Amino acid sequence: LDFLRACCQRPESPLHNKSVSRAQMLRHCLEVIREAIGNESVILACGAPFEIVQGLVDFVRTCDDIKNYWSNIQRAARSIAYRFWTHKNLWYADPDFCIVRGKETGGLSKNRFPLHIPPQHIPFRWISGEAMTLHEAQVWATVQIISGGPIMLSDNLSVLNPTGSEILKTIVRRHAIEKFAPLDMMDASAPAVWVQNRQKDDKSGILVAVFNWFETPAAFDLSKYGFKGEWKDIWTCTSYNLGNPVTVKPRSVLLLSAT
Repeated sequence: LDFLRACCQRPESPLHNKSVSRAQMLRHCLEVIREAIGNESVILACGAPFEIVQGLVDFVRTCDDIKNYWSNIQRAARSIAYRFWTHKNLWYADPDFCIVRGKETGGLSKNRFPLHIPPQHIPFRWISGEAMTLHEAQVWATVQIISGGPIMLSDNLSVLNPTGSEILKTIVRRHAIEKFAPLDMMDASAPAVWVQNRQKDDKSGILVAVFNWFETPAAFDLSKYGFKGEWKDIWTCTSYNLGNPVTVKPRSVLLLSAT
């Protein structure tokens, strides 16, 4: 169910019953739908006022519509990070579609918005710059994996190249409906260190994502979060000792699992 907030944003269209608020109207509508479809079906609420839909829906989108542009990936990932606390507490948080299509992964089609896309990259804008690179596709794939929400593929699989197809296979192999949390929300405007399954007693099954959202290499000391020993990056199979700082290239990510 998309654009659910729209019916709360049109004061020029008065409700028939003046004693009912727009919030009450939307919630009543969802109550009718929930009763009609039963509990064996699921509702994914998109563009929804969170406080209105809670308790009536199964999934809630927690970011903008995704597009295959780096500025859009930055924007969507930041929203998902800030709303991590809702996932598996209020609902299953939906990170929007899983897409990998780009210049190095295949699957590009004619742009539907050529007049609305600034040619230069504008950080955290909805759309700007050029279609995503391989490393940028891996960043969005990592968000999909580590945020632990539903996975919905949205590429034409028949025209992805082997590199693009392999990213999707990695997502499917690694995906699990688990809780995650950003560990550095107070340190930066866009959280860079996310962990999934931190509550486990041992390292097995824990994933740590280290994002570089910006244009220069960045070093991260993961030992301050209690991580140490040998870990391996899922994308490159490179091993890292987390007793030392790790460096991440611009617009890239390390997705680390314990070796």
